[in-house]
Amino acid sequence: MSQLCESEEQIAQPLYCRYVFIHGIMPIQAEILHEEPYVLVFHRLISKFDSNRVIKLMEPYEKQAIIGGLGQAARTNSAIRNSTSGILEEPAYTQCIIKKWYPAIKTLSGLNIIEPAAEKMAITHYETGGFYTVHYDSEMTSPPHLRRLGTFLLYLNGNYRGGNTIFPHMQLAFTPQQGDGLLFYSHLTNTLLDEKTLHMGCPLKDGNKWIGSLWIRNFTQAGPAATCYGDGLYVKPGFLQSSF
Repeated sequence: MSQLCESEEQIAQPLYCRYVFIHGIMPIQAEILHEEPYVLVFHRLISKFDSNRVIKLMEPYEKQAIIGGLGQAARTNSAIRNSTSGILEEPAYTQCIIKKWYPAIKTLSGLNIIEPAAEKMAITHYETGGFYTVHYDSEMTSPPHLRRLGTFLLYLNGNYRGGNTIFPHMQLAFTPQQGDGLLFYSHLTNTLLDEKTLHMGCPLKDGNKWIGSLWIRNFTQAGPAATCYGDGLYVKPGFLQSSF
């Protein structure tokens, strides 16, 4: 894992790339880093103006980030997760996140992302030395409809060192730029946890890192059985369902 964290360049070349055209949004460059399960990167998905605005608005609402929940007792543990986190207050949340970012995320993921089908997007702030050790975003202890089927991460700033997002079992290391989005699916379509989705937010060597995390539940999804491919186990992203 140390090699994946220390790399300052993306490890693993994309399997293939394509542009995604979404009405009212500039074409989005998508890189498919892994299949079975899918791990995808969307470059410059959100503008610098919008991401900087959310960071500024979030500053008064930061609290020590928690772990657990969804069947576990929520708690803080700085040995597992060293960061602050919070939810942007209304009406800014709807104006800056739901109206601006959700239409693209819904199309790209192929999933319903409005509550209760998803949790509210959390904004997390890592300072120098901050990290989130290896973990899964979901677990099998929750009822099937509440399990976190998909994760969509938005990287709200750049100009920091370290802080890679890595997937040790897939030998993937993603070094983000401001405005990038990262999508992966934690569960198979039979709701079992996909153990290959173990991941980590590497220690930040210098600077500040801000990300938005949207956890999409299995709740009310018309799929994922309707969005699967191959042997029916893996979820396929919405924008790829009509091609390849």
